[in-house]
Amino acid sequence: MAEPTQPVSTAAVAAATTPEQAESAAGLSPEQPHAIHLAWTAGFNASLRRGVAAVVRNGRDYTIYAVGNTLVVTDAATQQQTLLQGHRHAITALALSPCGQFVATADSAVLDAEQAEQAGTRDSAGAADEAETLLVIWDVRQPENAFPVKTFFGPDQGAGLAALAFSHNSKTVFALSHAVPQTLSRYEWTLPATAALGTVAVEGPRQFDLAVDHVGHWLVTIGPASISFWHAGDLIQISATAQIANHRQGANDEASATLRHRERITTAVFLSKSLITGTSDGDALVWSLRAAGPRNPAQIPYVPQKKIRLHEGGVTATIFLLRCFIVSAAQDGHLHIFDEELGLVAWYEHLRHGPIAGVTFLEPETKRGRIIITTVSGKILRVEAGSLYEAQGPQQRRSTGVMVAYRANADRVHAVAMHPHKTELLAGDAAGWVHRWDYSARRWMHAQRIRPTAPTATTAAAPMAAAASATTAVATAAAAAAAKDKQASDSDEPAVGITALVYAPSGELVAVGHTSGHVALAASEVFEGPGDVSTAAAAARSPLPLPSPPPPDGAAPAGDGGGSSRPAVVSLVGSSDPITHLTFSPDGAQLFYADASGLVGLIQWVTGPSGQPAWRLCGRSRLHSQPLVNLWVQETLDAASGAVHVEALSVAQDGHMIAYDLAASGVDRGLVARDDKVVETVSQPRAATAYPNREIQNRLIADALDLKPSATDGVLVATAHGRLQWLTPTGLCRKRLLAPSAASPIEHMIVVRLEAETDDAAERHQHHLLWAAADRTMGMTRFPLDGSPYATTALIAHASPIVALHPTRLPNSCLTLGEDGQINLWQLEPTHLLEQQRGAGPGPQAFFGLFTTEEQRDLEDYFCYVQVRDKKTIPQLEGQIPASDVPDVLQAMGLYLSHADCDQVINEVRYRGMEDTADPQNSEYADLPTVIQLYYNRRGGTAPAGSATARADATALTVDNIVGAVLASQKPAVRAAALDPQSPTPLLATPIETEPLVTLLQTHGETIARDEIVGLMQLPPLPKDAALSTTQSRAAQQQAVQDTLKRALPPVMPLGEVLRLFGLSIAA
Repeated sequence: MAEPTQPVSTAAVAAATTPEQAESAAGLSPEQPHAIHLAWTAGFNASLRRGVAAVVRNGRDYTIYAVGNTLVVTDAATQQQTLLQGHRHAITALALSPCGQFVATADSAVLDAEQAEQAGTRDSAGAADEAETLLVIWDVRQPENAFPVKTFFGPDQGAGLAALAFSHNSKTVFALSHAVPQTLSRYEWTLPATAALGTVAVEGPRQFDLAVDHVGHWLVTIGPASISFWHAGDLIQISATAQIANHRQGANDEASATLRHRERITTAVFLSKSLITGTSDGDALVWSLRAAGPRNPAQIPYVPQKKIRLHEGGVTATIFLLRCFIVSAAQDGHLHIFDEELGLVAWYEHLRHGPIAGVTFLEPETKRGRIIITTVSGKILRVEAGSLYEAQGPQQRRSTGVMVAYRANADRVHAVAMHPHKTELLAGDAAGWVHRWDYSARRWMHAQRIRPTAPTATTAAAPMAAAASATTAVATAAAAAAAKDKQASDSDEPAVGITALVYAPSGELVAVGHTSGHVALAASEVFEGPGDVSTAAAAARSPLPLPSPPPPDGAAPAGDGGGSSRPAVVSLVGSSDPITHLTFSPDGAQLFYADASGLVGLIQWVTGPSGQPAWRLCGRSRLHSQPLVNLWVQETLDAASGAVHVEALSVAQDGHMIAYDLAASGVDRGLVARDDKVVETVSQPRAATAYPNREIQNRLIADALDLKPSATDGVLVATAHGRLQWLTPTGLCRKRLLAPSAASPIEHMIVVRLEAETDDAAERHQHHLLWAAADRTMGMTRFPLDGSPYATTALIAHASPIVALHPTRLPNSCLTLGEDGQINLWQLEPTHLLEQQRGAGPGPQAFFGLFTTEEQRDLEDYFCYVQVRDKKTIPQLEGQIPASDVPDVLQAMGLYLSHADCDQVINEVRYRGMEDTADPQNSEYADLPTVIQLYYNRRGGTAPAGSATARADATALTVDNIVGAVLASQKPAVRAAALDPQSPTPLLATPIETEPLVTLLQTHGETIARDEIVGLMQLPPLPKDAALSTTQSRAAQQQAVQDTLKRALPPVMPLGEVLRLFGLSIAA
């Protein structure tokens, strides 16, 4: 967000006729093109007070609201969005100026931290960014060309703001901070000041909202049981809490101005000569303005006068229109309109869209005014209110006409599924609702709730058979619509959240995973609205379709109209833990799932004992000891034989990758695991995906977006320590790179093919790695992956953790899903990234500019020394060194490489051409650019050698390598427990068996004798063994010495002591 360098003149901005002129008048520079930009967003900050504003320009209605960290301006007629970005955190406050020309927004890092702590997803890297909060003033006089006029950085010392309000003349913004102790600040945004001109502490209980009167004299802040008045000019606080908090009253005592016990203040609005505060019991507490007299700074300007009943439910929002009408909304979903004397004028009690969160008014000066309502369920409603200005009967004033102008996901979303053949997606939320969106038309389409059934009595006797036969009925279209409207009030049943979603390859079947461990399979028509299906299909209620290819004989085909014997939804008990991953086989007849404990299961379409086909639970596997990071099915092409092998792969946080044989798995044999490989020993894997074979895909003319399963060449794994590893199908680490998001671990990643605008045919269609990190960033990295920062671009994509990243059927685009329910559609511009990469130089040459002159000179000196040394025996060396000597150069630069690291470096040099050709030639030599590239990726940062940062990186790398090597010598259970961040045992207290450790030290790298190990461990000297006899054979004497040494070593040592053995003292 650029900061204006000159004072902002509202007159100069108003005189601008183009966005460029407006930006110049505001002191802003045009934004540079970015390879990733937001094209569309879906969602709504439903919990935001006054979260919607509305304006009219040239006869067109525009709605302004916040979605995550994005301010959205939507044309009500065309639904075209103008997306205003700049906030790093979720927008927590929004205010429209009285003149209707400016909007103020603010975010809060405190709210993000609280939500992350509750969800258990807060990342330590995010703590450094909490100060990057903003208060932004936007010019919305031309909504389709809205732009920022003024930006205040770090309001309230980076804690963020909870509420905003403009002054009566729109030139001042009052801001209430979010953090405790709270502050109230005054920002004069039309002046050149870059900070608040006045800030005072808020005394007393925490406040959550504020309001300003119509003449600029007073403002009020409210808390659940407190209220304070403030002089607008000097911000002097006068508490009025004592007037309302220390008394009780009966239900019919309207003369008293006090609150009932447990009644809370919810909203406040200034009238011409009074103030109204709404309460959680549905009442309005009326405060009258004192008569004019000598100013007393300590005197309360308004006094409580009476209490009037407004609603049966708690009042959630009130507004005052043209000093004529008072509009109030309530928790019961009703909307009432009063005159200034609180006489009821009109009422809207049949909206049936759940509790109301906020209300505003559009074009009140005309006789075609509209009321804009926001609901807790994520809807924006538009109600015609023209009858307010006309003399009509009671029935006309009891209006029920309402239009849903916008719909968003109502709850936190944890899963999304992309339709394989349509531009549609399904999003599952924590309340068990599945929302269907069309991301091409950019509209919400339908919502359907899926409730898994509980096991019956027969299930306990035969769990697998009963689980396969357990079914749940889907409500009729009318019942579903009614249930959808009453979503917010469905509290009689415990919600079973949705944690995983996937479409079958045919698009006719959807698998749904629940927090209860159930896996539901539903016909895709179940999620279509009543107007989207035919009468026959609606009558049959969409029987469960059969997978392709055709099922066994005797089964009815899908959609035959006579398949009503098959249920619309089949629910199976897959686990007792939440389902986290779902994936279908290419033919759609097998469904693999995984739960939060690391269990992997198989559900298959098979013929049952009665001869009828059905979905059955075939088997489970507990080979993983920790949760999975990904589960997918792929077809691997054997280059030698040309055969295609279909397998399912699972990669978990325990560092294991397991392959499952689809052909061998079934009801009789269960889930058959074919291979188990250790892919990571230093840190936890956090994301994994298939790695493409570029040459094979080019020959097969792969789809421009979808990665062909038969063109994979191993697995790409992202670790918690900011590394990427390319592993072959055999488990060999072919390449180890610095991850593009080294500051925060990558949580999701996919490989797509994008089309760049270039004349070079070889560069036009290239693979790109799309990734999402734990710090809410989303990025794009161009292939081939080499660790270069010039091949990567990234941005803050969401205000909440990213839970899904998917390609779409639209060209050069992808979709991300935030945990708060925000769906973002991104337009990708690979041309910008290609130009950025070209500007840095070809291939490894780009790494030369990433080091200091001294560091680069040292690298060249060591390289030349090895070259001169080896040229005595290898005369043909020209600008190269043997691959076996590359680790020596890296170690001379200060990298502490383990024996396994040295082997990885040599293999990477030898097989570095595997990415570009299907039949590569092994390379036994490396040039200087290759060595520099390897050094950059192994060093783990861009800090100069010898600096404190570089020494810290080197020490951390050393510890990681040693810990990984030590844990690799232990049993899998010990290794998994040590890498588990939730383990109650500290890492340095992990018990390490010394016998496997000694074997490791004696067989890898520089061998260490047992007596040296005993000396390093500072153990007592070895005792003389009198049992040794000179008559024994030499082998027997050596064995006796080994037994004595073994007895001298402790059987188990904590990991901290093992690190001390290597000369490392690490704090716990």
